[in-house]
Amino acid sequence: MNISRVPSFKGVYLSNYLAPGKQHDLGAKVRDALNSSGVGAEYEKQNKDILIKRGPKDGISISLAKYDIKRILDDDYSRWNGRF
Repeated sequence: MNISRVPSFKGVYLSNYLAPGKQHDLGAKVRDALNSSGVGAEYEKQNKDILIKRGPKDGISISLAKYDIKRILDDDYSRWNGRF
């Protein structure tokens, strides 16, 4: 079995409940922008995570959550690609 390398944590979570298509693509774009700008890493230094979740209609919502073990083990979110 070939397992790809997991990138370092950047403090941005993408919900696994985003609808496929427009909503998921928008969430991924926002996640990538937050990670590449360094915003996700900055919040992680402050022990906070940025959560990208379902929003109204096909949109998304963004919120902050305390960075702790319970938050990390929540199956509703993934730091890597939004889907397991």
